Amino acid sequence: MNASFVPFVLLLLRLFLLLSTPTSSSSHSSSQNKTTADTANAPQLKKLYHNSSLALAGLVPLAVFQQQGDLFGRIVDAGLTVALPIHSHIAMNYVVTDYIPKSVRGAARWGVLGSSVVIAAGILKLNVAGPGVTATVKALWKGGEAGFAAAAGKAAVEAAEAKKEKK
Repeated sequence: MNASFVPFVLLLLRLFLLLSTPTSSSSHSSSQNKTTADTANAPQLKKLYHNSSLALAGLVPLAVFQQQGDLFGRIVDAGLTVALPIHSHIAMNYVVTDYIPKSVRGAARWGVLGSSVVIAAGILKLNVAGPGVTATVKALWKGGEAGFAAAAGKAAVEAAEAKKEKK
């Protein structure tokens, strides 16, 4: 990983640690079994989760129609870079809360945290140093690995040309 990504990864780790507080998504669980820690941040996380769902519901269709390399595509990719990891992290914490026994929840939450940070860093790197999320998905959809290699090669050529223009 490039050294310039380290601050971003540390920021992502801090964000996901804040989002990793225990929550409960079950509306049918009894209030007697919930602790203060289980319900402390539930309304804020539920609102963030639903807002990320709305963002994804709008961004995914827009991603289908965007052209690679234009400003609109970069904005859609930036939105997906933020919304996808946050949405999946909160959702997986809901799964841990609802289906993992209390004795191993701590380890499961650390696993979710680690995978969320890796996913967020990977998506960020794909958008900053690669062709972007939407171009990658489109290339994989259209041509499998060959299509991805072509998209990555095109992005590398564009980045090299941009560097030459800056000099």
